[in-house]
Amino acid sequence: MLDAMQASGFPGVHAGTVEAARAFMAGRTAMLGAGPEVGKITDCEIATRAGKRRGMLYVPRGAAKALITFFHGGGWVIGNIDETDIMARFLVDRTGCAVLLASYRLAPEHPFPAAIEDAYDALLWADASMERLAGARIPLIVAGDSAGGNLATVAARLARDAGKPRLALQILLYPVTDCDLDTASYRAYGRGFVLSRADMDWFFNHYLQGQKRDNPLVSPLRAQDLKGLAPALVITAENDVLRDEAEAYARRLHAAGVPVQLRRYAGVTHGFMRMANLLDVAERGLRDISHFIAAALEGKRDGGAQLH
Repeated sequence: MLDAMQASGFPGVHAGTVEAARAFMAGRTAMLGAGPEVGKITDCEIATRAGKRRGMLYVPRGAAKALITFFHGGGWVIGNIDETDIMARFLVDRTGCAVLLASYRLAPEHPFPAAIEDAYDALLWADASMERLAGARIPLIVAGDSAGGNLATVAARLARDAGKPRLALQILLYPVTDCDLDTASYRAYGRGFVLSRADMDWFFNHYLQGQKRDNPLVSPLRAQDLKGLAPALVITAENDVLRDEAEAYARRLHAAGVPVQLRRYAGVTHGFMRMANLLDVAERGLRDISHFIAAALEGKRDGGAQLH
């Protein structure tokens, strides 16, 4: 895959316009294939402080075990919920949970803090609409990949601080947790891989537009207090610039007394979890998510950080 990417001559999203980056993301998504059939898919409108945002609700054939509110990746600049369809389908099929894909305003048209406001408001809406969405009051889980993982864990902290909504779990797939672009994983994988150092710098610049990168609402690794957050599963990829900061965040959660499982998957790059049709390791990751959710909902939470 990396050989094909390099042979294509694509210089990375940082070398072009926002429009070109969004088109590239859409084209790459089309190569992933189709996800499994689910019970039902419904468009919905999510009420936020900035107006209504589009959502898509995926439900299993049977009763849902929990409702996962999922935020897509894309550096806060690219991606959308239609391009997250395959991930939602696999999560529903493997976990037996309902999945709400919640859209959020993208930069540079809507810089920070627009995305995080939409993410937190989507959690509030999902909680208030639970019976209508899922047919019953079931646990609420927040999840996301990459920049969506960043939004998920920042929104979880806002929920803790506000006392609502009550979250059962966090599922963070190779999340952005810090603004340091000089970690060991950045130095090792900052060029020639799916997500480059230059790409992340480009994303930060578009998202923040001069605002401080070390703000804990941007870089959750720098938050002073992580106590009382929902139990978390943190998934990282070995060959990913974000690996070290995501694993450092998992260790911070553990040190704060938050039940956390940390799982690193060898030999894969950023974004691998969307490739369940192509990679056995992505399928293994889905099984691990399913087992984590099932064990947590049964009250068998693992209080120690584990690195696999």
